[in-house]
Amino acid sequence: MRFFVSQIDPQPGKVERNITQIVHNMQIIQNQMVLTAIHSDVIVSFPELCIPGYPALDLYLSPSFQKECEAGLQKIIEQSKNSKGIFWIIGTITQPEIIKETHENNRFKCYNSALVINGGEIIKTIHKQLLPDYDIFFENRYFISPPVGSQSRVFEAKDFEKTYKIAVLICEDMWEDGYSTSISTPYYEAINEKPDAVVTINASPYSVRYIHDDSKIYSRILERKDNALKVINKYRSIHYPNLFVSTNCFGSQDGYDGEVIFDGQSFAGKIGETFLDKKRKLDFKEFIKLPFLKESTRLIATIRPDFQDKWISEINFDFENMQTILDKTKYEEDIELYRIIESLSFGIKSYCQRSGIKKAIIGLSGGIDSALTADLAVRALGADNVMGVAMPGPYSSPGSINDAYKLAANLDIEMFQVPIGDSFQTLYNEINESIIINDMSPEVEYELRPLVSENLQARIRGNTLMAFANQYNAIVLSTGNKTELSLGYCTAFGDMVGGLSPIADLPKNLVYRISRLIHNTWGTIPIESIEKPPSAELAPDQTDEATLGSYDIISPLTQLIVERDLTNETLVFYGYKQEDIDKVRDLIKKSEWKRRIAAPGIRITSKAFGSGRRIPL
Repeated sequence: MRFFVSQIDPQPGKVERNITQIVHNMQIIQNQMVLTAIHSDVIVSFPELCIPGYPALDLYLSPSFQKECEAGLQKIIEQSKNSKGIFWIIGTITQPEIIKETHENNRFKCYNSALVINGGEIIKTIHKQLLPDYDIFFENRYFISPPVGSQSRVFEAKDFEKTYKIAVLICEDMWEDGYSTSISTPYYEAINEKPDAVVTINASPYSVRYIHDDSKIYSRILERKDNALKVINKYRSIHYPNLFVSTNCFGSQDGYDGEVIFDGQSFAGKIGETFLDKKRKLDFKEFIKLPFLKESTRLIATIRPDFQDKWISEINFDFENMQTILDKTKYEEDIELYRIIESLSFGIKSYCQRSGIKKAIIGLSGGIDSALTADLAVRALGADNVMGVAMPGPYSSPGSINDAYKLAANLDIEMFQVPIGDSFQTLYNEINESIIINDMSPEVEYELRPLVSENLQARIRGNTLMAFANQYNAIVLSTGNKTELSLGYCTAFGDMVGGLSPIADLPKNLVYRISRLIHNTWGTIPIESIEKPPSAELAPDQTDEATLGSYDIISPLTQLIVERDLTNETLVFYGYKQEDIDKVRDLIKKSEWKRRIAAPGIRITSKAFGSGRRIPL
């Protein structure tokens, strides 16, 4: 019996487009079955909610959208008539038998379902039980759960004369952390039916995780793999399957207040006993995963009567289109950094395509943040569609302008220069004069505060960039990083101006690591931008670290507070000073209002600003 995975990129709300993609991949597999003359049944799994797309947000509640999904499903059912030996596992929304109106008029919750389709019929319907309601997930807003223990999750398929039981679970139903285990869980219910294989369909986002000193980044694929083994081992005394297949979508989708990356990396593993830490445990004796952020429809595993035979298919592919000149050893060390690069550039491209925008404008200061943003934009949109604007002011250093032009030359992008010194001085003098003439309050100083001068420069630059965006029908890409956004070290309506903020979820320490990797690999980011002290250059001799403290301390500390919400005691145990902890917490709290007006970012960490982190002012 053969198992295929169709790792596709369904787009939220684009039902017709998604159906076309699903049917096309069905035809690919059907044609392959004809050519190879396979006589055993075949299992093909598509991602969770692949018909409506994920996350389709409040569209799930719309009766007209639900009908559109149902109409699309009929096309899939019709296509399945051409292959009676293939079982198609499709993710979609389905309506309960008794439709209950929610608190909103004409809005109806539905099931998040997996349908098993064979020979033009739906032979099995499985509803998702565990609905995540944390971070960026709000599934209880849209979906309902079936009663516990009310459904079977297993169907049968044949391999010549032998019948196999296949269990189907939908994403969260495979996990148990954070859910009550006082009642039976979906996996427990499924495993009691003694399945030979477990297939999960997922819409699982990409994120990176770190240990406290940020010396190593962990991939989400490892988390999914380890969670599966954890649950499988928990119930091994009852039964364990011989094969585990996990199908995930890929792409960059609108999470309403920012882009959400879905990494793909569907995987399969042949399960067997092994000795780990002197204990007998279950592990993947064979394991393979599909590519990162790429479409792939292919055979992934085969159940063979002889358990000793190889089950998992060989997959050979280049490293995710990253044409690196690194050797194998260095590639292995930096793999997650490359995936971040690809995720962010993929997010820029997807966001601009959906917005109908082809060109991007970036303010180039000569610093590391704008350099990285420009590099990512060129990867996403091409050099012909990216323009840089240098805006030297009264405190800009000649070196910064040179570094900006050097970056533009390395990236082969068009470069403009608009000095803001005269505009700034004129506006500064007029504002100052107006205050002297009109405000007679004794507490008002007749010299503008330094902050007024600094922010005025930033806002003139923001207006300049928006003018270029209007002229060229382009989007301004904001260049702020997550550490700055966390601490409020940015100017509202100044350097925060933009329609998308590509590195808003990238901490400063990762900005440095990725920029240095790009410099060493492709040479596009000048070494001067990486090695010079970061500065907004809005005042004489100004540096970021003179204001905030060392980024080597502040950046990872900010991550631990924002992303992991660690206590002061734990942070002190990690070696941070209480005064630094108090300072960072205070700055994060005071700058909450700024994040409400920030451009949307691209989520690549486990806790991005926006709907995944909702803190009151």
